[in-house]
Formats: sequence, structure tokens, C-alpha cells
Amino acid sequence: MVSCVSSHPAKITEVALAASVKPASVQDQASASYALKVLAEGFNSSMVQASTVVVSDQASFGRQWRSINPAMAEVPELDFSNSHVVFAFMGQRRSGGYYYEATLQEAEGLPVLVLVESTPGLKEAVTMGITSPYIVMQLVGPVEEISVKFEEKSRK
Repeated sequence: MVSCVSSHPAKITEVALAASVKPASVQDQASASYALKVLAEGFNSSMVQASTVVVSDQASFGRQWRSINPAMAEVPELDFSNSHVVFAFMGQRRSGGYYYEATLQEAEGLPVLVLVESTPGLKEAVTMGITSPYIVMQLVGPVEEISVKFEEKSRK
């Protein structure tokens, strides 16, 4: 069983039962013991409330994957023998220009997933429409506890 610790006020849910374009700010990363791979990200999920979900099996992953957007591509097959998947939903935003920047750190030998909520600057041109940004990441390594730390950054 994996526990998830978060600094975000949004709800974190753990589910532990039996083709994406990455912006330059989000790269696959590795540390001494863990690797982080971005599986998908976008601006229009069906999730209107901010939340974070950790899954540790293919069936739970498939249900959560399809909940992002029922029209999304086929559910990828993943190896969960040594990995977990983190779904982070920013919730509904009043315009475009919002996205997550993800980094992987370690603290006392445990993984810390840092998600920076990047918000548009005052003079930045953005889409004038409601968006619901999200990111889906696979954390590979011997995980017993995942800490998710949320930060905010406004672009100038």
C-alpha cells in the first residue's frame, strides 16, 4: 500500500486495488532510486475540481485514464510491479495558459514530486475559454510513500 502526502489543499485520493506532447518545461527525469515519466498532459480534462490521484494497478489506471476524457486514446499497458501513476488535476480555470511543471526530488531516500502550477502573466495572450489542466506521470522505483508538493508560479 502506498501512502501519499501532499501540501496541496485539494483532495488526494489513493487507489490501491488488485501519446502526449510535452512542453519544454516538463521532461522525463531520474534520480538515484526513482524515475519520472510524463504519460499525458493537457488543458481539457473532465475534472472540474482540483485533485490528485495515485494508482498502483492496471485496472485502476484504466478507469482513471478514461475519466480524463472519454474520447482519449486507448489505455496504455503499464508495468505496475515497480511503479505508480500520479494523476494531477488543476481544476477548472477561467482561461488558457495554465499548466503543471513537474520535477522529481528525493528527501531522506523518499520521492518528492514537485508540481508547480504555472499561471499566465498579466500581459500574456491566452485562450479565452474555460480549461481544466492535468498531467499524468509514472513514478518508477521502490515506492512506499509519495510526497506531492504543490507550488505556484506566475509567469511575468
